[in-house]
Amino acid sequence: MLDDVDADIPSDGVTVLWRPSGAGKTTLLRLLDRLDVPDACTVSYDATPLDDLDVLALRRRVGMVFQRATPFAGTVRDNPAVAAPSSARCSSSPATA
Repeated sequence: MLDDVDADIPSDGVTVLWRPSGAGKTTLLRLLDRLDVPDACTVSYDATPLDDLDVLALRRRVGMVFQRATPFAGTVRDNPAVAAPSSARCSSSPATA
């Protein structure tokens, strides 16, 4: 649970959240990426409420790295197809020389 969080995050560089387990890091990141919806507050990005932003455009600008990797099923080559299934580079056919 988060309570009374207010932060200005610079637009350049990388911002790191470093707190003990249970401090709300994952909850905050899930809210920022619209994986969770807040019960009684407004979360904004660049002064715009997240509800007013296109979720795909937002997720292309906000990234998350978790402590434990969660790979998708299949090979390493298959994993990018989850993000771009129609991409020719994500084809599961063998590469040719």
